[in-house]
Amino acid sequence: MVFFGFNETWEEVEPWVWRARGDTEELVVKVVDGQVQALTMKPSVVIATPVPWWSSSVLLGNALPNAVLVFAVSALAWPIRAFARWRFGVPFPFTGARAAAYRMARIASLAMLTYIVGWIIYFVWAVSSNFDESSLWLLRLLYGAALLPLVSVCMMVWVNFVVWREDAGWFAKLVAALLMLSVLVTIWFATVGGLFSFDITY
Repeated sequence: MVFFGFNETWEEVEPWVWRARGDTEELVVKVVDGQVQALTMKPSVVIATPVPWWSSSVLLGNALPNAVLVFAVSALAWPIRAFARWRFGVPFPFTGARAAAYRMARIASLAMLTYIVGWIIYFVWAVSSNFDESSLWLLRLLYGAALLPLVSVCMMVWVNFVVWREDAGWFAKLVAALLMLSVLVTIWFATVGGLFSFDITY
């Protein structure tokens, strides 16, 4: 059985208590009314407790990378398509609200990538360096950047409205829907992870 990254053979020594074969480590399970409430090791350093489905690391860990992929493809497609139009002398195919929606979707993608990459940089820096009170400016900056996903979701609501109102092709509708979903996934992840909190007490 794998627990906390260790693949061990466990032997039950007491009710709901298992000991690793050939070791002194023990795995303790707390059960109330037939439901597992917590898992921990002895000596207890980390306690694993059940979480609601909407905050599951398995679900969020798969949803967020897919959202990042959608943002990255959308953002990269913007300069690539612009270069292709310039290279082959093809005019920009949209006008009016449709053109604004096209550009707004790409701007939202860049904003979301900036927000996500900013938090990745923060976590890498916090883990690999001496993070102290003098470094809180980055945390405050990222809390301020919480406006990016909120603005982006408003932008994508308008983009989807334009795309569906003007009866664009199925591909444009699919891209707009995926971008909207990806923004919502990012907001969901940030909310569950406490990234929208403005409390810097830790």
